[in-house]
Amino acid sequence: MAQSQSQRLRRMAEKAARRKVVVAEKRKAEAPQTGVRAIIDAATAPDFACLATEGLFDIGIGWVVAERHLPSGSIGVSIFLVDVWCMGIKDAFFRVTSRRELEEHMSRISGEYPLRPMDPSVARKLLRDAAAYAASFGLPPSENFANVELIFGDTPMAEKTFPFGKDGKPFYMAGPNDSPARQRRILDAVPNTRVQEISSLSTWTTSVDRRARLKGISPPPGAQTPSTSRRARPGTAARDPDRVCRVP
Repeated sequence: MAQSQSQRLRRMAEKAARRKVVVAEKRKAEAPQTGVRAIIDAATAPDFACLATEGLFDIGIGWVVAERHLPSGSIGVSIFLVDVWCMGIKDAFFRVTSRRELEEHMSRISGEYPLRPMDPSVARKLLRDAAAYAASFGLPPSENFANVELIFGDTPMAEKTFPFGKDGKPFYMAGPNDSPARQRRILDAVPNTRVQEISSLSTWTTSVDRRARLKGISPPPGAQTPSTSRRARPGTAARDPDRVCRVP
């Protein structure tokens, strides 16, 4: 009897161990795909579409979305936060998700400025030129940009120019997580920088806050997320949520 009990317990333990392995493999298979390999694989899917925030050059900051419809039925999507007035590519991330989840996320981040279709060749040119514009002030793009942009594959860039800057001049909008030290670095990137307040940044802050709350499409570790605190630059009055900096 004791031996039979021991054998039964051993079989139960072996069964539990096998079940644990099966569950772990299933979770691994269902886990969201990330990394450069996943982006390169997605770039081979022929069904490709891009979206961009309507009125991007009027509001200064918005989204560019590049999505590939994968053979599995999922969507491989690269999402870029683009500041066309100064900072270029502020954030970039990639995710494999479902159509339903992607539509929900796009609805959250679009806010009052809807996303409109954009030709992929124009979208790629916009992203490259935005990065180059910021680089002209010594401001690099998001560290993930080069990898996330691989979703464009062999898509050529359109022969198109864009009116970067506000009224032809760089216009820096301090992000919620821009520390005083970071603000000083940006303000010092171009001589004769001055500070100016506007009232439109609250919309952008709300939109970025939505971006930080995305569940299925998560930013990579270290990506910018908004905070409610904002500190003053030394020698200036405390910054309110609608303060931006303009580089004449």
